[in-house]
Amino acid sequence: MKNTLLILSMAFALIFTSCSEEDIKSNENSILNFSIIISGDTFNATINNTSITTTLPALTNVKNLKPVVEISEKATVTPSSGQVIDFSSPVEYKVKAENGDVKVYTVNINVTPPLTDNSIKSFSFLDLPNGVDGSYDLINKSPNDIDTLLFKMPYKTDVTSLKSKIEINETASVIPKSGEILDYTAPVVYKVTAQDSSVKEYVVIIDKFIDQLNIKESVFYASLKDKMPGELMSLKVNRIHPVLDSVKVNLISNESIALEVDRTETIDKDNHNIFFYLPNDYKNNKYKFEVSIEHDNKDETTTFFLAKGEPNFLFVNGSSGSSHTINTLLVPYYGFRAEVIVDVENKNDYNFYLRKNDKDYMLGAYGFWDNSPVVHFQTSVDHKLREAESGSDFKFIIKYNDKEFEFPFINDLMKPIGVTVTQEAKVVSVSKSEVYKNEEFDILGENLFYNRNINGQEDKTPSKLVLKAFSRFKYISFLGDLENKNQATVSIPAYIKSGAYGLDVLNNVSISSGGELATKHTIVVKLGESEHPNVKIDGKSKLYNNQGGALYRQLLIKFDAKISDRNVEKIVFVEKDGELEINNFVINDFSVLTNQLSDEDFNRVLNHDGYVLVDGHKIHFAVELQ
Repeated sequence: MKNTLLILSMAFALIFTSCSEEDIKSNENSILNFSIIISGDTFNATINNTSITTTLPALTNVKNLKPVVEISEKATVTPSSGQVIDFSSPVEYKVKAENGDVKVYTVNINVTPPLTDNSIKSFSFLDLPNGVDGSYDLINKSPNDIDTLLFKMPYKTDVTSLKSKIEINETASVIPKSGEILDYTAPVVYKVTAQDSSVKEYVVIIDKFIDQLNIKESVFYASLKDKMPGELMSLKVNRIHPVLDSVKVNLISNESIALEVDRTETIDKDNHNIFFYLPNDYKNNKYKFEVSIEHDNKDETTTFFLAKGEPNFLFVNGSSGSSHTINTLLVPYYGFRAEVIVDVENKNDYNFYLRKNDKDYMLGAYGFWDNSPVVHFQTSVDHKLREAESGSDFKFIIKYNDKEFEFPFINDLMKPIGVTVTQEAKVVSVSKSEVYKNEEFDILGENLFYNRNINGQEDKTPSKLVLKAFSRFKYISFLGDLENKNQATVSIPAYIKSGAYGLDVLNNVSISSGGELATKHTIVVKLGESEHPNVKIDGKSKLYNNQGGALYRQLLIKFDAKISDRNVEKIVFVEKDGELEINNFVINDFSVLTNQLSDEDFNRVLNHDGYVLVDGHKIHFAVELQ
């Protein structure tokens, strides 16, 4: 009985277990893979929780896609895998598990932006003759800056059937296509279309040229100066144009003069010589030869000058000593230098003048150079220039072989030169008859200063105050007033020895004082007052010069108060370029006595005033030779 019950229990248990397993259903509702096939290429999307994203190639039509959707076993998906879907906006996919659970996925499809590259990377011609360059590399160059590809090829190159090779972006297209054989006699337009449909045009031009012309013969600056008008010339070049009428020779200065070319001789192509004639009449000048063998294939020589033609004045380029721009010339004192091209072999047959109001004033000329057109001129040879009126309307005149040549009197900037006719300075009056050193006073007179302009700037050449004592002259430089040449404010510098002087002025164009003063004006230069509150000099200091006598070449300085109990620091003499300091001396109750001075220091002391520094104060003194 027990065995029967056990068997029945086991049978019921098996039946119950089998029924429970059949009743449990799957709850899996995942998208395992989401992919789209474009032109045979599979693009697998990224699945992140319930978000699905992928990026497809540029220009893909997202409104008509058939995605392949792999889902959990026993699950279903809506929309179904392979169904045509418009992905222009996010699309929801619902996955339903076997047990009815639903999971919603959002699918976003992106498209790569189309490329905008419509540039040509390189352009070349294939199968060209050896030595002909037919390539054009545009890599690393901005397409915005390049729209014309210019190829230069030898004159005889056949360009009627050339094959191209063009490199562009792999997503772009070009018309005409790379490899097409075309006639490039006229310019050819190429259109490159980018992936985004933008178009850029390139113009391909072939310029048939002869090798760049090069003049083989050196021409030196003065090597042709003796060539006569009409003389036959020759130049050796590297190449001559097959069409001989294209060979041109020009003589270039300020204007281009076409020269006659002897084409009979130029047929000798092996020697590449071009023969031509100088003009029958030419003006002396700086020139260059320019040779051209086609419209833009030319070369020119270095500069030379011709001097066997008509004499020529170019411009003033400085004063006698240096080269600079002259805006104002002061005459008759100042000379000038100018570029004047004449036949140096016959230099004595030329005469030069400045002309004003139909009156000529002769110039002295010197410094002719065989290898340079620069000539130096003196304006002081004709003192009648003083009779001329100042102005900027002077002319430069060359007279030669009974002919006269007139030129504008201009500087190197091609601007008229103002000529100022100068006069000697004249002192009329002096505002003070006695002055301390460094004290200003006024001089009234005439022509005290002349305004000059060099290189566009006011000239700082000073006038000179002339002081004369005992037939000795001292010249004190000062800058005049550019606005008023009849008045000058001056001062006597500290290095001038005190005393009475005759006074005159040399203006900034005068040469010398002539040995005598033109005026009778005098001025007294006073010694400075003692700066010490309690001590002054007692009379003039004595400088002894009696050889063999007492105190030979010693300086004795006396004071009006006792100084032996004061701090006497040093004795100083003020000179033009510094100071002479004396520290070797003996201090007495009311005086100071130096040691014997050297010959050099003796002369320096004799010609200057000095001061003794006592208690930090200057006590000025004058020196008297004893």
